[in-house]
Amino acid sequence: MTSLVQTDQIPLQFSKLFCSAACLVISYSLSTMLTNHIRETDIKRQSLLIDAEHSNKLASIGRLAAGEPMKLFLRPKRLAKAQASDFQ
Repeated sequence: MTSLVQTDQIPLQFSKLFCSAACLVISYSLSTMLTNHIRETDIKRQSLLIDAEHSNKLASIGRLAAGEPMKLFLRPKRLAKAQASDFQ
């Protein structure tokens, strides 16, 4: 009487099953690692953008403190005074 599954095919079926399981585990591990890496770099990018925005705000405050915008406001006043003195 012959059996339905030959004994020669059992190791072959086991190796196919093992290879399939190994491929699934490797794929899952790689996708998890890549997802975590993307998440970490996104957090770092967001932090750098916040720092850059803060630096720009500080630079604007520094320019205001240096008086550069006042030059823009004082120039039209000087022109207006000069024009007013021309009419008098």
